[in-house]
Amino acid sequence: MMGEILKALLITTLAGSTLAAAVTLLKPLTKRIFGYNWHYYIWLAVLVVMILPVRFNVLSGENADIPIVRQAQTVQTNEISDAAPAQNAGAAEPQSAAQSKAALLGQIIRNRINIFGAVWFFGMIISLLISVIGYLRLARRICKNSAVISCPEIGHYTKRKITVRVCGGLSSPFMMGILMPSLVLPDKELTPRQFDNILLHETTHFKRNDILYKYLAALVRCVHWFNPIVYYVTRQINAECEISCDLSVVKDMTAEQRTDYVNTIISLLSANRPKSIPLTTGMTGSKKMLRRRFIMIKKKKSTSKIVSAISAIIAAVMLGTTVFASGCTAYNIYDKNESTLYISDEFGMSLEIPAVWKDKYVTETEYYGEHSTLLIFAQKATYEKYDGAGVLFRIEKVSIDSAEEILNMLGGSRLLYSDDEYAYIFEIPTDVQYPIWVDRDEEDIAIAEEYEEMFKDVDSIRNSIEFISVVVTK
Repeated sequence: MMGEILKALLITTLAGSTLAAAVTLLKPLTKRIFGYNWHYYIWLAVLVVMILPVRFNVLSGENADIPIVRQAQTVQTNEISDAAPAQNAGAAEPQSAAQSKAALLGQIIRNRINIFGAVWFFGMIISLLISVIGYLRLARRICKNSAVISCPEIGHYTKRKITVRVCGGLSSPFMMGILMPSLVLPDKELTPRQFDNILLHETTHFKRNDILYKYLAALVRCVHWFNPIVYYVTRQINAECEISCDLSVVKDMTAEQRTDYVNTIISLLSANRPKSIPLTTGMTGSKKMLRRRFIMIKKKKSTSKIVSAISAIIAAVMLGTTVFASGCTAYNIYDKNESTLYISDEFGMSLEIPAVWKDKYVTETEYYGEHSTLLIFAQKATYEKYDGAGVLFRIEKVSIDSAEEILNMLGGSRLLYSDDEYAYIFEIPTDVQYPIWVDRDEEDIAIAEEYEEMFKDVDSIRNSIEFISVVVTK
């Protein structure tokens, strides 16, 4: 499970980073043609790519369904066929070493995936806690040090109910909250014109859902905390947000009104270095950012409908291309390795067979008296060429009274599950099941290599076994 999550995370972080790099590289051209509103909202496409994993299934019809194989019709038999190629007594040792090596390698990989997953998960939780605690501390400070005032003027700009507060110790107004939005004003004298400009600026943020946009950016940053690109993206969003808002505010203003608007922002500047308040929309900022904003306000030019349409099409193409590329990547990673669900009604269990095993294995069910059933999975090539050899693993259903004796007798056996009547034992062969002798031909060499590759998946198959209404001990 953790491995699948990490795959999805890496795919989305790679796709988002690629789109962010493309936006940045094209910025010298696009900012002259499309303007800052386009740049502000194109970062939303990056966030969507990074937060919503997609996977395209290029198959159709029946092939698009989850592959399921049910246990084939069983054959009554009295003894298991253990006919195998002639081997010397010492031949079992290489197979045992291969089994141990494969099991050890699989365990190391799983352990590392679990470690990486735990580091990512706790990093995400810590990032979320820092953001939430910081915001709660800000809300507590505002509630403690501010007073609610009546502001009927805000009704000229929005019909939504917004609580207006005046708080000491602040230099810049800002909007906070989504469900219960509040406009927080600094405790200072404001002219009617300045007050109107503040209301116009902050309600523009509110109507454009800029706070919700910043919440999404903060969530993506917490999920992808390990990716430095996501911090760059959030900084760009904060910068473009204020410029875009300014341009929306002044789009219908006269030159004199624009000057008043700029003077209002200047009047809110503090002698102290302004601090960025996360998850809010502030009206001021750093001197460097204010300089950019004032230049854009002064040079503002209208965008034609044709250019707006072209910019929307290009944004859609960039988003669609990135989503398609990430979806195809996910398909190659997931679906190309997607397992087949093998269901045994007789054993009341299911297990996952790797896709790479397709057409390479056979199964056989054998009976030993009334209380013993054996389900065998074998490599098809060896099984057919050497009359029943090539066993990869077996699952034995025995009476509960016989389970302990079999577990003690058979090396490589492990109890999967037991109830009051039966025990289900997973067994791997301790003798050599594939051609390894010195004078083997090229076909046998290829068969042996295939068997060894298939045997590496046995441990993961065992871990995938599920019984109906029971929890398997793994």
